[in-house]
Amino acid sequence: MANPFLVLGAVAVGVVTAATGVLAVPGWVAAAQDSAAISDLAQVSAVQEAAMSTQGSYLTTVKALEAGSASSASPGVRLQRSVDVGLRLSTSEDGKAWCAVARSATGRYFARAFSSSETASSTSADDVSAKAGCSFAWKSSQDSDDVDGETETPPTGVPSVPTATPTPLPTIDPDDQGEQYPGFAPGVRNPAGIVRAGPHTVVTGVDWKVPNMGPSQPTCVTISIVGDQPSNAPWSVTLQRNGAPFYGDDQYWYATSTQVRFDVRANEVVVTGVDNWGWNPDWSNAYINETRPLTMEVCATPDLPPTVLYGDAWYGVTQRSEGEWSPTKACVALEATGRIEFTEYPFRYGWAGTLDLRDAKRFIERAGKTVNWVEFTPSPSDGYQFFITSDSSTKPVHDRYDVASGWMLPLIGNSGQKITACVHGY
Repeated sequence: MANPFLVLGAVAVGVVTAATGVLAVPGWVAAAQDSAAISDLAQVSAVQEAAMSTQGSYLTTVKALEAGSASSASPGVRLQRSVDVGLRLSTSEDGKAWCAVARSATGRYFARAFSSSETASSTSADDVSAKAGCSFAWKSSQDSDDVDGETETPPTGVPSVPTATPTPLPTIDPDDQGEQYPGFAPGVRNPAGIVRAGPHTVVTGVDWKVPNMGPSQPTCVTISIVGDQPSNAPWSVTLQRNGAPFYGDDQYWYATSTQVRFDVRANEVVVTGVDNWGWNPDWSNAYINETRPLTMEVCATPDLPPTVLYGDAWYGVTQRSEGEWSPTKACVALEATGRIEFTEYPFRYGWAGTLDLRDAKRFIERAGKTVNWVEFTPSPSDGYQFFITSDSSTKPVHDRYDVASGWMLPLIGNSGQKITACVHGY
């Protein structure tokens, strides 16, 4: 029999070569992938509890979990699956018991059953099922990830993360020792490889200051360097300017008394010293040696909001009902949660998702009312808060709205953001 836990989507994972020459996935990436599997199981539990409270039995298929329930007791509760997580559901014949097993992109299995809020884990599907208390006599969902070798496609237009090409994860510096970046002193972190040392230059420190949100705010990096030889030699440092955190900005300045020059090129900006009239770290600093340390702060103010990235390794997106629904107002919340370690990637990054308003509309219509318009909180404000990348008209109300973060709603590290949509009726 084919493996019933196929991964639905590929996530581009940055790999690094360890000292032994073996490729290894960074631990924090694996943790993010496992977190996606655990999150899917938590959603399964929430949907099943809603189903039991409204219909007296659990749902028996993965498709039913994804369709959710539009009943008055649990409006809008549905499973929105992570694209890189395999999932299989088993239920008892009477519909009074269930168990779900998820396979992470790391290859590890997780399981959760109706009788417990705990999530079991193991490297074996059989073992994790036993740990969770699953019964092998239960029937398995016939529309799960693997039915005679076929993989089910998530519902079109409602992915937990848009099905664009996954964004490669940031490059990781192995063991924080600078081996990956020539010219870096041991132990110096270089998130995403933005900073590069030039000839005769040793980078001894990199410290980023990035605003959490908003336009017209400077992004700065403090860089400490020293020469690599006893004699004087010109130094240089190169910054990658396309992509985070500068997003193509072409205006740079120094923010401390240490003056430097900037040579802005197509994909990078080269930073050098000012003059060579003796040695003064503030202004006559074009040449350094191993006894002449230099620290500078370089800043720019990006003109574009953080670029939207894609892939479950970056963030997860879930939707839930918001507040109490009434015949004239039903709200749903779309929540994005970052899965990136701030120490590895201390920059803002954009996210995208889909608001599904079908249940909210049906709830109002079944109450005998007419769907009128939709209200977003916060207001999109032409991308200041977020963008609506599909048809943005609020009347008539569309079934789905594709959204992407703007200036004020980016993620940073493992932070979270929320967009609420309220369907109004009369």
